[in-house]
Amino acid sequence: MSIKRHLDKFKESRYQKQIIKMYKDAGVRPASDGRSMDIYCDIIKNNTTLQVKNVFELGANYAQDAERIRHNFDLKPMDVYVFEAHPKIADAIKSFYKFNIYNLAIFNESKIIELNLVDTDNDANTGVSTMKKSLVFSFDKTTEVKAVRMDYMMDKLGISHIDFCKIDVEGVNWEALDGFGDRLKDVNAIQIEAEHNNCYEDEKLWPDIVDILERNGFSLMHFERHYNQSDSFWVQDRFIKREV
Repeated sequence: MSIKRHLDKFKESRYQKQIIKMYKDAGVRPASDGRSMDIYCDIIKNNTTLQVKNVFELGANYAQDAERIRHNFDLKPMDVYVFEAHPKIADAIKSFYKFNIYNLAIFNESKIIELNLVDTDNDANTGVSTMKKSLVFSFDKTTEVKAVRMDYMMDKLGISHIDFCKIDVEGVNWEALDGFGDRLKDVNAIQIEAEHNNCYEDEKLWPDIVDILERNGFSLMHFERHYNQSDSFWVQDRFIKREV
């Protein structure tokens, strides 16, 4: 291994330890460490012509994934937009990062919704707050949160396009996509969670996710199945490198 690769590996290890320590010192427990985003970033770098200039994370948890994507593409904090419906978690993100941070739920209607709140102090998974009735988790607390459509937010923020959009909004991932309306064609790459069997009442499943993305010019670049759920990565056809 070359000296440069040794140095790069050391820097990467130090960076990841700093992120983990930051969350640990704050007493919060993110649902992941963010490193699962690396494979999607590598796909963009190696298999597309896309130049990532901004990142949107819908259902951010503690923004660990948005930070990892930012790090991979060496973006500035001002280039990152995160949306987290849980008020306590959204406030925590503001203490960690100088991102554009919004305590909003993402849906296909702009209205006030009732959010089932995860207990951030006791629940094992801090990323499962949902506006739907869960068939897996039980919740003791609810709160009212403003929900918005993403076409509205893109227009309001003056966003012409989104390069990398990560979506993990428990039970309403299809609704989040639907909320882009015609602006979904202005999103260049999407990493999204989907259910293959019902985990929430009245939810859209994987075939519905595939349908709306393919109708809007996306091609599937990566797929991982995890029991009833999956993670997939989609890129607009025009950015995919084709073999001659």
